[in-house]
Amino acid sequence: MSKRKIKIEIHQEFFPIPNDIFDMKLNPSEIVLYILFIKFDVKNNGYCHTDFSTIKGYITLSDKTIKKYLSTLENKKIIKIEPSKNSIKIYFNKRDIKKNFFLLPNEVFFMELSSGEIAVYAYLLKCEDKKTYQCYPSYRTIGSNIGASINSVKKYVESLEKKNLISTEPTSIMRKDFLKLNGNLLYTIHPILDAYNYYWDKKSAAIKRANLIKKFSHS
Repeated sequence: MSKRKIKIEIHQEFFPIPNDIFDMKLNPSEIVLYILFIKFDVKNNGYCHTDFSTIKGYITLSDKTIKKYLSTLENKKIIKIEPSKNSIKIYFNKRDIKKNFFLLPNEVFFMELSSGEIAVYAYLLKCEDKKTYQCYPSYRTIGSNIGASINSVKKYVESLEKKNLISTEPTSIMRKDFLKLNGNLLYTIHPILDAYNYYWDKKSAAIKRANLIKKFSHS
C-alpha cells in the first residue's frame, strides 16, 4: 500500500488552548479530553457536540475511560454535560483567544500519541520561548502541571523524542561555591510537520514490510 493511500492528508492547523488548563489539577486523560472539546468548539461558543465514536477517532481511550473522565471533569466543574439520544453536548468556559493562550497543532491527534504524550507536549508548547522554540522545565514541574509522576513524565519525554516531536540536551548549573551540578533538560520543539511526516514515513515502511512478509509467507 502506498504512502499516499494511508496518510491522512490534513491542512496544518493550530488552535488556541488557555494557559490555565495546567492550573486545573487535571490528569493527562482529563487534559486531553478538555483540549479535544476546545478543538471541536471552532467558533469559541463555549460548547461542542460530540459522541464516544468521534472522541475515540482522535485519542486512544476506551468508552469506559472516556465515561470515567467525563464524569470527573464534570465533578470538578470544568465541563457540564447535556446528554441526548445520539450525542452529548458539552459546555465549558469560553476562551480568551486574545491573551493567555498557546497554540496546539492539529497533527498531534493523528500520530497515535497517548494522553500522557499529548499532555507533556502541550505543556512544553506552553512553556517554550517563541523565538528559540526551547524551554527547560524540570520533570517535577511538568508532572505537577499535568498530574503525572516523575517516572511517567520521563517515559513520555523519551517517547516524544523517539517520535521526533522534540529533542533534549542536558544542562548544568554552577553553585556559588563553584560546584557544578546537573540542570534540567533543555527541550527543543521540532516543526510539527517534520514530526508528522516522520511518523507517516515509519508507518508506511512498517506496512510495506508487513505486506512483504505476508507475500513471502504465502509463496
